[in-house]
Formats: sequence, structure tokens, C-alpha cells
Amino acid sequence: MNGVYKFSLFNKSDQKGYWIPEGESRDNIKITKFDVDSKTVTVSQNGRTEKLTLMESTDVPMAVATSAPPATANNATPNLPPGLTVQVNNNSKPTTTVPRRRVILPKKN
Repeated sequence: MNGVYKFSLFNKSDQKGYWIPEGESRDNIKITKFDVDSKTVTVSQNGRTEKLTLMESTDVPMAVATSAPPATANNATPNLPPGLTVQVNNNSKPTTTVPRRRVILPKKN
């Protein structure tokens, strides 16, 4: 912006991300040089210097991690209507058993 390049860096050991302009530093991380042609950034931290290659940007959204639905407090069997039972098969998926019904037909004359 306005002729000033800013770089997004993530410090894994601190679990922190930074936007640092060229020639400036944040928490002992300094951007010392940016080479437009090779798309590399020279970064110094605690007396150690490293050359990093920039990632290509895309307009594809990043995948979002989702969590599993919360478990019930005591993992109890839900309330079922009278006569229904829940059986657990070998692959841990509960199945509902419906009781057999007896059909009584009217007597033939």
C-alpha cells in the first residue's frame, strides 16, 4: 500500500501472526529485504537470518475445520416411547427395534 510492502508472518513457537512492513520489526522479527523478482523476503530473528519464498495468492477460500457435535452430558440413551428398545450393533451405530404387531382379523361368517 502506498509503495510500502507488508508481509504476513506466523511465528510457530509463539503461535502469533504479524503484519510487518519492510525495514521494520515486531517482537524481534525484522524484515530486512524484499526481492520483487524472486519473490523472496529476508527475515532476521535473534541474530539469525533466513530467506523465505512468498506463497502465491489465490482467490480460493481456505478450508475451515469443524468440530463434532457436543456429546450429551452422560451419554444416556434418549427417552423412547414405550415398547421401543435400542440395540447397539458391532459398528457402534444404534438401531431401533419396533415391536411386532399382531393383527386380529374379524371372524368370517
